[in-house]
Amino acid sequence: MADQEYENKSVVKRKLQQGDYSLKKFNGRSVVWSKFTQVVDDKDNYTDYVACNKCSILFCFKHGSPGTSTLARHADRCFNSNCKVLSESKNEQKGTVQTTLSSYCKIETKCMTRQDSEKLLKACVSMCVNDFRPFTTLEGRGCLELAQTLVDLTAKYGYFKVENVMLARTTVSKKVREL
Repeated sequence: MADQEYENKSVVKRKLQQGDYSLKKFNGRSVVWSKFTQVVDDKDNYTDYVACNKCSILFCFKHGSPGTSTLARHADRCFNSNCKVLSESKNEQKGTVQTTLSSYCKIETKCMTRQDSEKLLKACVSMCVNDFRPFTTLEGRGCLELAQTLVDLTAKYGYFKVENVMLARTTVSKKVREL
């Protein structure tokens, strides 16, 4: 897909439904690949998407990217839950389409470029090394909440420098005492 322009999930989904794209088993090193299949074009070239084998949700995945942790988290939730989600194609064959929460959202998920993914990885390493924090900090609920809040604020207000909005430790500690 390197020569093609970026395709969002809705385009990929439509091409899957029309038969222009298909799903192909991928034999990667991670155990997560037993729960996902790769979306390929009509020439059997990998796209930047994979599909969950249980619920058929599409995920961005670029080969050679830093890891499969997002896929593993989804697989853990999806395959270890009691709910049985039918794939959209099975629902369509029965004449019904299950409405998903994402169909109500106006958020368009884009795949991160390899360069941006590497930039994020370097920033994570830098934070842990420069601030003497364990790598598990990155997986903590608080860190993820803070990161998501910053992403949401950027979406709302546009680009801004974090140092201009980050609160001082004394302000944060006062708030902790209030709670």
